[in-house]
Amino acid sequence: MRVKFFLRLIIFSLLFSGVAWATTKQISKIEAEAWANDKGLVLLETLSEPSLEIKYEKIDTLVKNYVDLDYLAKFVMGKHWREMSEAQKVEYVALFKRYSLALYKTFPLSFSKNEVTFSVTKAQVEKTYTNVYVNVELLRGLTGNSAQKQNFLVEFRLHRKDNKIMIVDLKVAETSFILAYRSRFAEMIARNDGDIAWFLEDLSDMTKSIEITNEKTLNENVAQ
Repeated sequence: MRVKFFLRLIIFSLLFSGVAWATTKQISKIEAEAWANDKGLVLLETLSEPSLEIKYEKIDTLVKNYVDLDYLAKFVMGKHWREMSEAQKVEYVALFKRYSLALYKTFPLSFSKNEVTFSVTKAQVEKTYTNVYVNVELLRGLTGNSAQKQNFLVEFRLHRKDNKIMIVDLKVAETSFILAYRSRFAEMIARNDGDIAWFLEDLSDMTKSIEITNEKTLNENVAQ
């Protein structure tokens, strides 16, 4: 449970970049490590923002700019992407982006900068991606005799798009975030007998439901 909880937090740790790197497509180890260090610090600052509304606005902008949602949307559909009409692809990508922005708001997002520490341990360059490995230490609850530290090894997969470093996957304990999405959507399509139109309707309904819940949470937070 704690691992899942922290995965939901750390998904945002590399969303923050104002750095323009060289125009080469490959991301070097030095670039990736420096980027991860910088963005991790910005993450902690963002999560300590007291206003939930402002926090949502900041993270929404950062996700749109620095997570490659177009790539993720296509990848998680797998073979079903080829089965979709052009109109369905446009509808689906828009829905996927709404769903992704709604889903993160259901996660716990309130951490102080003193409750989490991290260190970038290494970066590994592949042909089209660069993987960055980050050791994260969760310090929440470190008071009294029951205090315990918890460590997590998180792996980010990055690529360069339009001269920006962007996230295309996240792994915690060998569990891939993008593959989990892919499996979930495949199950939804199977339940709909492979009918893409029905799948899109279900995804739309699910997204709307999450958005309504998030809006209620935000209104309650503002009213306090």
